Amino acid sequence: MTKRDTRFHEGSLNLKVLQSGIFGPKTNVTVDFYVSEIGPEEGTDDEIALLRENLQRGAILKIWKENGMQPDDIGFVGDIDENFTRDFLLALQTCDVPQLRPGQDCLKPKIYSWSLIFEMTPECPIDRRMWHHPDIIIGECIDTIGDSDLHKPGLRTFAYKNTTLGTRLPG
Repeated sequence: MTKRDTRFHEGSLNLKVLQSGIFGPKTNVTVDFYVSEIGPEEGTDDEIALLRENLQRGAILKIWKENGMQPDDIGFVGDIDENFTRDFLLALQTCDVPQLRPGQDCLKPKIYSWSLIFEMTPECPIDRRMWHHPDIIIGECIDTIGDSDLHKPGLRTFAYKNTTLGTRLPG
């Protein structure tokens, strides 16, 4: 395997472009590097996958909070190859979307999407699987951004080394 060059390092033109205000004058842009090396001593393959996901979620929440995310902001979570169309994102800015209204109970605060899975190229879709990403959620319903007394962090199905991982339970 060949090591890839880091494109968004401190002082790089790529990072300067991302942080130049192209996402709006009040939007902080952070590029962080995540190492996903978790040793086999950490558990089974399923446990490691859930641990990795939990660590990634924690890192995202920390950066959102550091960048000043507010309860009325919108969070977008997706991998680099998971995205909404430009038209859909523009519609979110102008349309009344029930999941993104302020003052809700946070029981269903997310816009879920489904996407096709491709094997290395859009010319090779896999017709037997779909994927649940990307997601969009209002800030007031995000752990550590909204009112934690009003909206407690969700319980999940799987406990691992004093953490809560896995699929969120109802309620």
